[in-house]
Amino acid sequence: MTVKNMFRVVLIVGTIVSLFFVPWSYLFTALRPLPNDIQKEVDYFAEKRFDGVIVAVKTETDEFIYTAGLHNKATNEEAYPEAIFKIASISKLYVATATSMLIDEGLLSRDDLLSDLLPEYKDSVTNAKEITLAQLVNHTSGIKNFIFVEGFPGDEPILNNTDMMKFVVNQEASFKPGEKYEYSNSNYVLLGLILDSVLGYDHHRYIEKNIFEPLGLMDTYNLMSDVNDKDRIMTGYDKNFEEDLNKEMDHTASSGSMLATASDVALFIEALNKGYLLKRSAQEIYSSLYVYSHTGLVPGYQSIARYDRELDVTFVIFTSTSGGYSWNLIDNLYSRVRKIYAKNQ
Repeated sequence: MTVKNMFRVVLIVGTIVSLFFVPWSYLFTALRPLPNDIQKEVDYFAEKRFDGVIVAVKTETDEFIYTAGLHNKATNEEAYPEAIFKIASISKLYVATATSMLIDEGLLSRDDLLSDLLPEYKDSVTNAKEITLAQLVNHTSGIKNFIFVEGFPGDEPILNNTDMMKFVVNQEASFKPGEKYEYSNSNYVLLGLILDSVLGYDHHRYIEKNIFEPLGLMDTYNLMSDVNDKDRIMTGYDKNFEEDLNKEMDHTASSGSMLATASDVALFIEALNKGYLLKRSAQEIYSSLYVYSHTGLVPGYQSIARYDRELDVTFVIFTSTSGGYSWNLIDNLYSRVRKIYAKNQ
């Protein structure tokens, strides 16, 4: 199989199939006795299930990074804590944060209509005259997810938000705005364009100034092209593809373009959840708009970023293998890491 259509193969076929057909290998992994420490669990998953694993566990005062497997199979380089990883849809948390800040600043409103914010799409995006900014953020717009649009390419090396819109416009809506929830990457492509329009410049720069800099996120990047040392990007692999995928696609759409270290993601998630980043007024806006944790998936890269309020700890999981039953397995890894941590407290 070539890289062509890999995006759709991974996101559509692999994930959906894995929800219905869980193999014995997964059940064995899930039912294994818990080891006493997290490193042993990470070692097991790297040896048996994933090419590479990075796990960050962050508390108020400490941070622990566990790694196992390979950073790059071609060079046999071992996984290491400072590796940069494609965090895919975890990027949406940063975009939602920036949107909340701009609402708080008065440059946007929750009730702004898509047709007013992007008049060039008022007739080509179904229901644009009814869809609000808030509905784009919280996935209740009814706009079809572009990855399910016929002809969407998985082999394009560069797709910016404007280019991506050709797979968003003139599509039948999934439902009327506000009628229900349905996760759609198309919402965040539109949000990226809206932020650019309101700011008058690339919203990535706004995110850098208002999120990266205040938190000291020195190893978080809006785009793969922003990373100077590409060798630090962990190689990604898919069960259906022999070569690494990290040099093949720069996912530039605002629905999932970012890269970061596990440590940087953990710091951001902690700050977002505990109110270290946003002003109280902006925090209230954010809370009314979006979730505080997220998962990510692009070919070769799977990730989970969650703050556990009960344990008061942030967990970040990176695995450099996609396809097959990999999504079930990373979710299982997260669950087991949490249980081990809780058991040891």
